[in-house]
Amino acid sequence: MTFFLVTGAAVVFRFDTWPLTWVPMYAAYEPATDVVVRVWNRDEVRRGFRVTTQDGSTEYVSYTRLNIPRTKFIRLYYERIYGVPPPKDVRAHFALSPMNRRLRELTGTWPARKAPWDWRILNALNKSLHRKPGQPDFIVKVEASALERSFSISDLMDGGGVTASQRQATATATWKTEWSDEWNHEHN
Repeated sequence: MTFFLVTGAAVVFRFDTWPLTWVPMYAAYEPATDVVVRVWNRDEVRRGFRVTTQDGSTEYVSYTRLNIPRTKFIRLYYERIYGVPPPKDVRAHFALSPMNRRLRELTGTWPARKAPWDWRILNALNKSLHRKPGQPDFIVKVEASALERSFSISDLMDGGGVTASQRQATATATWKTEWSDEWNHEHN
């Protein structure tokens, strides 16, 4: 009986979303052949996103213009625009029991549907800078460029020298015309 009470309380109160409890619960092995890491660059972060406005001009939007902490901006610049969700969002749904999986699908919090990071980033930038669709300075495209290093897991396991392959990766978020209705609905 105690087991069912504790399990029921965990489902009802969503213990897995408490900020202090997620770290050990969401460790999971993901098979991969390479480890890909984006290299943090101070100048890129200081400069910020390269944005294109509706009138075709380009500018840079940094964390100081958005008035957010640099660490939060780094996550936006190196992860969210590349479509990488927070670790908790993905890990929270690994190896669930069938019943728990069905319960999560009922609440609509299932991350198997790709989060619309393009919409979220463009919406946040435009709202932060007080820009609206139809204005010439409305942001319609956001770009982030980063150096990616790729390490082979077999080289890492080998114990010998590891040679990383490098490439410049650019992520782009582009405004879609159908989002204008969502914008109007959200801001009215």
